[in-house]
Amino acid sequence: MFENARARGHKLGNRVRYGHKRLKRLSREATLGGIFLSFLKIGCTGFGGGLAVIAQIRTLAVYKRRWFTDHEFAEAFALAQSLPGTNAGNAVAYIGLRLRGWRGAAVALAAFILPSMLMMIVLSDFDRHLRNLPPAIKSFTD
Repeated sequence: MFENARARGHKLGNRVRYGHKRLKRLSREATLGGIFLSFLKIGCTGFGGGLAVIAQIRTLAVYKRRWFTDHEFAEAFALAQSLPGTNAGNAVAYIGLRLRGWRGAAVALAAFILPSMLMMIVLSDFDRHLRNLPPAIKSFTD
């Protein structure tokens, strides 16, 4: 009985390890899925303003994934600064564009913006519910 449970646990552990390795491999490749996973991670963990996020993007694109050289990333950042919009968003879109064309740019920017967008939707819905509270309770939340 215990041997059967151990065997099932061992198989499950192997599947989990294989899935984790597969996700890591996919995120390192310059496929659309790899680009999405890489920039989704930065979108979820990238806090601290534009330059802090740019540093995370540089670490990802130059050192971890080796998609760009330092010189190529410096050119990407210079272009991102000269365009209207956020530097980080422009840099992400440019990196995606260079890697996989317009689809790469769309996927990279969507993955980068998605966590922030979802968080704002949840917070605005929460605020809408707080506004419907009676005034006595509302004074405690202000």
